[in-house]
Amino acid sequence: MAGFILQGLVEVFVNRPKQCQSHGSEREEILSLVQKTKSVIVSRIRPIPETHAPLTTRQKEVLSLVILGKNNSEIADELFISLNTVTRHMTNIFAKTKTCNRVELTVYALKYKLI
Repeated sequence: MAGFILQGLVEVFVNRPKQCQSHGSEREEILSLVQKTKSVIVSRIRPIPETHAPLTTRQKEVLSLVILGKNNSEIADELFISLNTVTRHMTNIFAKTKTCNRVELTVYALKYKLI
């Protein structure tokens, strides 16, 4: 993303300085670049779903440990379950919450007070 922004700024201020003689046209080009940048950023943001399938008690236990920053093997040790079981719980939690990683899951869980 930063590369895209910098490339656009270089294009406006370095490669085409002659075309931007007046302050008005510079301002218009900057505004145009900002709009393009905003569109790219907005298009890459996935909305967080408003509802989710209910989590089981065990999935909530796993989720609470994820939020505390525990990795899968630490969760397995703490809950006395296998690593494969933790992985399966994580897969099911991600599917139910429609999240893709632990950061999204943590934000989602805190936002919707899942624990």
